[in-house]
Amino acid sequence: MSSIRIIQFLNQIINAVKVNKRGILFKHMSKEILLVAQILQDNNRIEDFEVIQAKTKKGSNINYISVKLLYWLNEKNEKQPFLLNVEFISKPSRVITIKVKDLHPIMKGNGFSILRTAKGVIDNRTAKKINTGGELLAICY
Repeated sequence: MSSIRIIQFLNQIINAVKVNKRGILFKHMSKEILLVAQILQDNNRIEDFEVIQAKTKKGSNINYISVKLLYWLNEKNEKQPFLLNVEFISKPSRVITIKVKDLHPIMKGNGFSILRTAKGVIDNRTAKKINTGGELLAICY
């Protein structure tokens, strides 16, 4: 699967965060999107996600992924998102691969990167543990 769906998924989350939405509903669900959502949840950037099945007018099933965004209150009682920014590294026109020795902590450990490897979509900490590199999709902080 091309990285365009992952880019669209992360972009929709960032756009929802910018307008302080509580959550999103993403139409193009796949195993890779579920893995990215799991990475975001494991790194405390989203509150929760779930798969929703809906029927179309023609009777076929469509799977959606519903994501609840996570916010915290600052000193001024303003909502601040846990996921501030996402930098997209690999694109369909430019694939950037990274070796395991080149994986470094993002923002002193406060951020993480998302990689597509032979073992699936994982974050940089997991890639270090299992000693594998891959396509660097995005950096989240």
